[in-house]
Amino acid sequence: MTRVPSRAHCIVLALSLLPSACGLGAGSHVETVTELPEEPRRPPGVAVDPLARLPGPQASGDTAERVLVLRTPLDSALPRDTVKRFFDAVIHEDDARLHAVLAEDASFQPGAQGARQSARSVWQARFARLSYQGLFGYTVVREASFETHAASDAPRLLGQHSPPANTSAADVLVRARILRTHLAKSRLFGDEIWFFLSPRDASFEIRAIIEEFTLQ
Repeated sequence: MTRVPSRAHCIVLALSLLPSACGLGAGSHVETVTELPEEPRRPPGVAVDPLARLPGPQASGDTAERVLVLRTPLDSALPRDTVKRFFDAVIHEDDARLHAVLAEDASFQPGAQGARQSARSVWQARFARLSYQGLFGYTVVREASFETHAASDAPRLLGQHSPPANTSAADVLVRARILRTHLAKSRLFGDEIWFFLSPRDASFEIRAIIEEFTLQ
C-alpha cells in the first residue's frame, strides 16, 4: 500500500529544499539594503555622457554657432506702456512710481548742447518748482501716437543727440509728442520727449530722456 505523506511532511520537505533551489548554501550571505553603495547603480559597461550645458539666452546670434539659445522677443507694446507709466508718475508727482520705470543711472539731456544729468535728480527739481498735478483732467499725451523705433535709428532721428552707452540691439527708442506743454504761464514740458528704453525682466526701463526743456 502506497503511503501518502501528510501535509506537515510536505511543508518540512519544501523548506529543506528551498536553499538549494535558490542556489544558496547554509553559509550564503544576502546583501541587505543598508549595505548597498550610496552611488547610483548602473549596468556594467555603460558609459554615461555628461549633460551638455546650454548657453544663456540672447537677443541675437551668429548662425555659425553650433548651439544658440535665443531670447523670446518682448511685446512691442511694452516700451509704450513704460512711457505711459512715466507720464502717469509725473502727473501724480510720485517719486516711487517714477523711479520704478527709470533705470538707476538714467540720464536726462535738455538739448543738443546741454550736458547730461541724472534723470531722477532733474525730475525731483521739476516737482519742487512746477505743479504737474495741475494737469489732472488734461490730455498730456496720447499713447496711440507714440512712435517706436529701433535704438540703432537714433543717429538718423536725433542728429547730434547720442544714445546712452552700451546700447544693444534689443533697445528701443520711443518718441512722445506733448499735447499740453503749458499750464497757465508755466511751461511744464518740451514739445516732444524721446525715450531710450532697455529690456528689464519682462518689461522695459527708461535709460535716457531727451527733451528740449530748461528749468527756469
